[in-house]
Amino acid sequence: MNSENIRKWQESLLQLSDKYFFDLVRLYLGAVKTPYNKQRLVEELTDFLRKKKIRYCLLVSLDNFDLLILSAISELPYPTLEKISAFFSGSYTYSEIHERILNLEERLIIFRENEVYTRAYALNPVLANDILPLLDPENLIPPAVIDQPFLSQLLFDDLTLTALLSLFLHTEIAVTGDGSLRKKNIDLIKQVFPQFAENIENFLLIIKALQQLGLLAQQEDRLAANVSQWKAFAFLSFEERLAYIAAAADGNFSRDILQQRAQQFRTFLAECVPGARYKKETIDRMIFLLAEKSALSGLSAPRGRLASMLQENRKAPVNTSSESSRMSYIDIALLFGYLDERDGLITVNTALFQRPPDAPEKNAASKLVVSPAFTITLMPGFTLSEMIDLACCAEIRSLQTVAQFELTKTSCINAFYLGENAEKLVKTLQEKSEQPLPGNVVFSIQDWYRGFSSAALFQGFVLSIDESRRTVFENNPYFNRFVRETLAPGVYLLEAESKEDLKEFFDAAGLNFLQTKAASSPGKAVPFLRSERKKSRNRRNLHPPKKICRKKIPVKNI
Repeated sequence: MNSENIRKWQESLLQLSDKYFFDLVRLYLGAVKTPYNKQRLVEELTDFLRKKKIRYCLLVSLDNFDLLILSAISELPYPTLEKISAFFSGSYTYSEIHERILNLEERLIIFRENEVYTRAYALNPVLANDILPLLDPENLIPPAVIDQPFLSQLLFDDLTLTALLSLFLHTEIAVTGDGSLRKKNIDLIKQVFPQFAENIENFLLIIKALQQLGLLAQQEDRLAANVSQWKAFAFLSFEERLAYIAAAADGNFSRDILQQRAQQFRTFLAECVPGARYKKETIDRMIFLLAEKSALSGLSAPRGRLASMLQENRKAPVNTSSESSRMSYIDIALLFGYLDERDGLITVNTALFQRPPDAPEKNAASKLVVSPAFTITLMPGFTLSEMIDLACCAEIRSLQTVAQFELTKTSCINAFYLGENAEKLVKTLQEKSEQPLPGNVVFSIQDWYRGFSSAALFQGFVLSIDESRRTVFENNPYFNRFVRETLAPGVYLLEAESKEDLKEFFDAAGLNFLQTKAASSPGKAVPFLRSERKKSRNRRNLHPPKKICRKKIPVKNI
């Protein structure tokens, strides 16, 4: 027994009104003799509850509803009456919860802590070691039935994201003053993405999420892709990308809130047992519990290069709906195909877990075919990180089971502007293709690059170094990483778009004497999330929902 917890319980008894205190004492210890000492009476009550026979009588009186509430008190952070009632809303009324909690207090099973702001309930520490083995947190979120795991195509995957990157990189997608897509662009989207033709609102929700994540940015009257953001986003696992898109699909959030929502979403999906179907109120409980626990922990995920890059200053996202109400996790997950609902019961789509969390080996069925007509057929199975270079050099024409791209002079020049050259581009296509590239395609790419590189217009930060110091700079291991182009001896175009990028360069290279005042970064990328799936799957067993059963306490030991 924890002496500190016992002291808290005893103090809570001393804080009771005299009438209530003495009623409890008379109930358990009998008549109170005068003169009396309240502290001594509390010690006597504590000794009384330590008796095995008394503990046994209290424990066997607990029914399933008692144990359900005690499980909630054990699992919820700072379980107040309001929080417990909200947790069970949809299954029990406030009055039912209130009445049973008062009853548990009178039976000395629980007590209310004396913290001024929380007044949270806790298990009686004298009885806690006997009560905890009777509690099963799994019964707070029991499946209604166990069925075969559900597997269906998601609303979007890495192939869809690749097509979207290509669309917004090579096509001018115009928006109106309020951020809505123009009709001609919506018609184009329906043509390229026929799966969204019936419900364009689903597509617009995805676009809204991509804006919230900084993958798309409004530039005057058009939406454009931020390629550096896409490359950072591709470092995340498949499950993390899906979680972030779902978290960002409804509303504008700060960096910390967006990360928190994504982590909650990923943990929520990991908690759903494949094949188990849940009632909606059970799913609501699960989400409520995860939200409370994440609020307690603060979700302090590791902060690395990606964590320092989340976009804070965004343009207004595409206007997807006139409704101001926010969608629930369940609505978004059902809409995106993460969950399936049938006969009022909800289950997780195991397509979410088809891929390992980190970069997988290429699927044997994955392949790319380049035709002499400059069309590229891309089969499913490649990861987003494997397809970004392709999206940068080819225009999406159609996305169905497979994706159809086209190599054009304009799309290749866009890739050259992003730092590609003919050799790298040809190598990228050849590595992913099972057949040699057509000769006319290779020749055209090389010819387009010769035309592109014959004249160059640069924009950015230029570093000029005196001849006496060039060796120091050029021998610095970080120097070449930040040099985009050597314009002349000692004159370098830096790979930097802002003063903050320059500060990063100077810090990494140890060139503190060149420090410049940092400006706010125009783009930030999302941080990694904690992996929850493995732990969740190992912890849970597939079993039908069962009633809460208290364990038998052998009488012979009492």
